[in-house]
Amino acid sequence: MNRLALPLLALLALAAPTTSLASELPARAATPTVTKRVWTSEEVEALRTKGLISLIGQQPPAETPSAEAASTELAVARAPRPVRAKDPEWYAEQLAVYRAAMEVSEAEIHLVRRELGNARYWEAGINLVKENTGITPDSGLEILDGRNRVVLGKIDALGEQARRNHIPPGALR
Repeated sequence: MNRLALPLLALLALAAPTTSLASELPARAATPTVTKRVWTSEEVEALRTKGLISLIGQQPPAETPSAEAASTELAVARAPRPVRAKDPEWYAEQLAVYRAAMEVSEAEIHLVRRELGNARYWEAGINLVKENTGITPDSGLEILDGRNRVVLGKIDALGEQARRNHIPPGALR
């Protein structure tokens, strides 16, 4: 029986690779046909009235009296702000943002220095949930000082821009 099993096994080994279950090539997916459409003026106007077309550029002025009345009421209600470069309020807003960033950074520096004085570190490792200010407290101080220098540079640049645009110095204080 063992003598008969070896030749049968060899015959099966030779015959198996010749028969393939995938004798055909896979069918190619049908490519979608692209059709070109020519839109008529009536169809475009119908889409425009539904709000499905947006135009880029200047719109023709509206000829309805209600739109003119609404625009004059809006102009009376709020005077337009001057150009950003000539607006002292804009400079004050920007300066407030920079000062708030400086306060946050200064608070972090104060916390790190206080904890260094106590020889206690604020975190045992790297906090992956919030922005990391450094691996060690000393490197964290260097990074925070660098941030302060960047913000101070932005404040100086803002003051210089205000000076060039003839904004009075008191507007930035």
